[in-house]
Amino acid sequence: METIGKIIKAGTALLLALALCACGGREAPATSDGTYVKPVAGQTQATAAAPATTTAPATTESLQAVPDTTAAPQTANPSSAEASAEASMPPATTLAVISSGLAPGQTAAVPEASAGQGSFEAEDLIFTYKGKSIRTGDAFSYADFETDWGTPRIEKGQACLGGGFDENYFFGEHLMVFTLGDTGRQLIYDITIMEEGYATAKGAVIGQTTRDELKAIYGEPSSSMGTTDRYEWEDTLVSFIFSGGILSEIDYNNTQN
Repeated sequence: METIGKIIKAGTALLLALALCACGGREAPATSDGTYVKPVAGQTQATAAAPATTTAPATTESLQAVPDTTAAPQTANPSSAEASAEASMPPATTLAVISSGLAPGQTAAVPEASAGQGSFEAEDLIFTYKGKSIRTGDAFSYADFETDWGTPRIEKGQACLGGGFDENYFFGEHLMVFTLGDTGRQLIYDITIMEEGYATAKGAVIGQTTRDELKAIYGEPSSSMGTTDRYEWEDTLVSFIFSGGILSEIDYNNTQN
């Protein structure tokens, strides 16, 4: 019986040894330095696939960074920048006007007339028309002017003082000479010219000259009333009458009559 028991124990020990050998074959063998050996083929493929999954987040981050950097200039107050640029630059037409000083259509600057630079003198009392000259206070005989000025229409009226007749001479529609006849002669007391284009000796032109230009020619007037500028010399008053700011009539009058 003892022998049978030893045989059973020996068989049992052999079975346990075989069971242990079978379980130990499933564990990964170790090297002498305590590290694991290379993994099997299935594990290598799983490990090789890992980098593909780790690069994806890096790519995503780089794509997200591009919109962040490019979006900054587009949202940095574009309206404020444009408004500042427009405000700092005046219109081109304004600069052109300021730099040239010319109105549209002009080719040269028109000098401004400076008041007082001209002068009114005794010679400015002389009226000259078509080569013939007269002045207030002179004796007038229309026959001396008929060849150049034409035959006048004559109006006569009884002289207020003394004998004789006062006579008014109308040469066309634009020139009138008024005389007093109480001395026996026809003495000129008023001359009126309204003919467009007529020019005085110093260049005041009916239909062209402005009030500022008249001051540049004759200086400041002795007086002004409404549309009239008056220049006085001794007993004669010369009136320059304007219409729409342009000279339209000149009148020479002897203030003693």
